[in-house]
Amino acid sequence: MQVVPEVVMTHDWKETPDGGELEWTATDKLGVNYSELIPLLTKAIQEQQALITQQQETINMLLRRIELVEARTAGTAGASALSYQLPATSKK
Repeated sequence: MQVVPEVVMTHDWKETPDGGELEWTATDKLGVNYSELIPLLTKAIQEQQALITQQQETINMLLRRIELVEARTAGTAGASALSYQLPATSKK
């Protein structure tokens, strides 16, 4: 897990006692600036999608290889051991 210290809020704008002016002061409690996480989360989703796409391509290639092996062994005793049905995958 990666820590993102730049989204932790340790200071806030507070009105000065003489009124009207704002100053940047430390707070008693920590907060999280969630909007700062959006670019990081977007990048993580993009990287994850690229990995999913790569894995799907590998799966498709392996399925084609299995089909070739099944076609070569059709009619032999070993063919039934290689036969199986995977659920259909939807492509987007």
